This record gives sequence, structure tokens and C-alpha cells, in this order.
Amino acid sequence: DRKADARMLQLKGLDNDYNVARRQDIADKITTAVDEVLPLVAQDIRDEVELKHEVLNIELTQRDATTEDLETAQKEVTSWQAKLDVLKGTDPASAEYSVAHKRLAFNQRVIDMYNAQKEGKNTTPVELHCIRLGDIAFCSNRFEYYIDFGVRIKARSKAVQTFLIQLAGEGTYLPTKRALQGGSYGAFIASTPIGPDGGQAIVEADVAAINKMFSEE
Repeated sequence: DRKADARMLQLKGLDNDYNVARRQDIADKITTAVDEVLPLVAQDIRDEVELKHEVLNIELTQRDATTEDLETAQKEVTSWQAKLDVLKGTDPASAEYSVAHKRLAFNQRVIDMYNAQKEGKNTTPVELHCIRLGDIAFCSNRFEYYIDFGVRIKARSKAVQTFLIQLAGEGTYLPTKRALQGGSYGAFIASTPIGPDGGQAIVEADVAAINKMFSEE
């Protein structure tokens, strides 16, 4: 819908550059939201609120790297290594060199996962943070956490409002089962070393921590 979107931005009198106009429009929407809500929340200013913080350290089981995953990754690593060999001596900060280096490391991750799993090392330690501030809960994790998981946490949380903070640390995609079935980059094992079971494990850990905080009145 870019054409329709661009027309609307033009009607709003924003910058002729589409990307600049989109950012201006986002800023306007944020400003409008603050202007609308500020007078309302000003009616409920609290000098004292309950504050609790819990750190959760859990182990998440990794996705199984199959022989097919390994073979595909090995071919990719060989291909990108050959390109790096050709680029040897060139500027390592160049786009071409950077892309080749990144893609090689991207696929090497799968090989490393496969070898680690053969040694029985198939879990990843994860640190989660849960905070209660008054009637609000905040939970953080290191992943680009698919929205379905966040909805599951919010639906079961005893807090009036629950905020999920993602990418709080070394981030990778953490897809749902539906996302894996849909394919695309969000399904590649190299970009999703933790799968749907791990995502649900975070749901359970967060819900338990939040509801415990709100049960201890």
C-alpha cells in the first residue's frame, strides 16, 4: 500500500521524501498519543508503589540441527569462504567483504550447533528479568520474541498492564510453530537457534514470576 500511504503523507503536508515523511508521521502519532493520555494519567499520580524485581536464569533447549541442516550450512560456508579468499587483501570494511564474512559466520553457527548437540550440549542459558511497578509488570528477554508469545503472557498476567521488552541482550529470532511452518528468514535454524518450545518456556517462567509478585500482597 505504499502508493496510498505516500498520498496520505502528502495530504498531511509532510516532507516530499517518503522515508522522511514516514518518520515525521510516526513522531506526530507519538506526540498525539502523549497529548491525549497525559491529562488522564495526571489524575492518578502515586507517590508510593510496590516495586519488586526477580532475575530468572533458565536453560532453553535448542532446535535440533539435522544432517540436512549441516550439509546445507557446510556448502554455504565453503561458498562464502571462497568469496572471502578472492577478496583477500581488499578493504575488510567494504560492503562486499562484510556481507561475505557475515554470511560465513551465519552458516557456521549451524555447524557449531550440530557438533555441540552431538556432544550432548543442546541448551542455551538465558537470563530473564521480571519487574513489578505498582500494578504494572515488565518482563525482558534477549530474543526478537514473536508477538504470539507476548500475547500469551499478557493474557495470563495478573498485572493491569504487562510490557514485554525484547532484544535485551544477544538477540536472535524466536519464532512460533506457525512461523516455522510459514518459512522465510524467521524459520532458518541459523537465525532461530531456539524454537517454539523455548518460546513457550519463557512464557511459563514469566507468567509464574509475574503472578507470584501479584499474589504476595
